[in-house]
Amino acid sequence: LGGDEFAFHLVTDDKHASLKQIAHEINQAISQPISIDGLLIIVKASMGACIICDDYISAQTLYEHADFALYHVKRTGRGNLEIYSATLEQERMHLNRIDQALRTADIHAELYPVFQPIIDIDADEVCAFESLARWQSPTIGAVSPAMFIPVAESLGMIADITKLMFSRSMAEMTTWPETMRLSFNLSAYDVTNQAVIKELIRMMHTSQITPDRFVFEITETALLQDFETARENISLLRKAGAKVALDDFGTGYSSLSHVQHLPLDKLKIDRSFVKDIETNTTSQTIVRSILTLCQGMHMECVAEGAETESQVRFLQAMGCQLIQGYYFAKPMPKEQLQAYLADAKLIPST
Repeated sequence: LGGDEFAFHLVTDDKHASLKQIAHEINQAISQPISIDGLLIIVKASMGACIICDDYISAQTLYEHADFALYHVKRTGRGNLEIYSATLEQERMHLNRIDQALRTADIHAELYPVFQPIIDIDADEVCAFESLARWQSPTIGAVSPAMFIPVAESLGMIADITKLMFSRSMAEMTTWPETMRLSFNLSAYDVTNQAVIKELIRMMHTSQITPDRFVFEITETALLQDFETARENISLLRKAGAKVALDDFGTGYSSLSHVQHLPLDKLKIDRSFVKDIETNTTSQTIVRSILTLCQGMHMECVAEGAETESQVRFLQAMGCQLIQGYYFAKPMPKEQLQAYLADAKLIPST
C-alpha cells in the first residue's frame, strides 16, 4: 500500500479465529530483536481488519474500515489486531465530528490547559505541575486529548495548539514558587519538527523563567516516527537548559535502548505498573528495576497513576520520591491551583 503498510485478502470459513491466528504468527515471525549500530530494534505489526459479511460492501469501504481499525490499534497500543465492529463505527463517526469541529474551532477560545500536581514525597510538597490540553467545543462538548490531538496532527494544527498551550502554561508559571517546575507534553509531530522545538526554546528564553524549570515530556511512540530527528531535537532542548522526560516508560518496544541512546533527565513509570503494585510481584519487580536504573544513571523517576493511599505508601516504601495521580489531585484549571496549594494535605499521616 506504500511505506510500511501492506494488505492481504483472506478467504476462510472461520474468519475471526483465522485472523487472530495469522496476526499472532506475523508478530511472532517479525518480532525477533534486530541490532543496528548498537541500537536494539524490536519490530511489531499493528493490524486492522474488516470482515465481509453477507451485506454488500464496496472495495473502497472495505479498505476504509480496515484502515480505521488499524488507526485504532496505533492510537490505543500498537502491536495488536483490531477487527472493525459496530463500536469502531461509532468511534469513526465521532472522529469525523471532531475533525469537522476542529477545522472551524477558535482554538484561543475553546482550548485551555489544566494542571496535575507531581508530589515530592520526601519533601511533602508539590514540586511540579503537568500541563494537559483540554478542548471544550461549543458544538460537540468536551473532547478528550487522546481523541483530538491525533486529529489536530492530521489537520496540521498541532503546532499552533502546542505553542498556545505552552504560552498559557508559562503565564501560569509566573504565579508559582520559583522552585516549582512545569512538565509539558510534546506530540509526535512536535518532537520530530525542529521548527516547533526552536520556537518553544525561543518562547522559553523570552519568558524570564529559568530554563531548568521546564520539563518536556515525550513518549516512546513518538520516537518511532523519526528517532534520529527526535534525538537531535531532544539535545536542542537540553542545550537550551530544559529537562526531558520519557513518559509511559516500560510500555514501548525498545525502552532500555531509548534510555541508552537519548539524553534524558527523567523517566515516568507507566500507570499500568502502579495500578496493581500492591499485589502483582511482576509490577513490583519492574518498578524496583526502573528505580534502580534511574538511581544508577542519575535520573529522576516519577510514578504515574497513584489513585489510593496504599499505592502511595507502597511506592514510598520502595524508594520512589516523585508520585503523580488522582490520589493527590485530578487535573485542575488554573483558577483552582492556588487554593489547592494552600489547602492540600499531601502525605497521609501515619
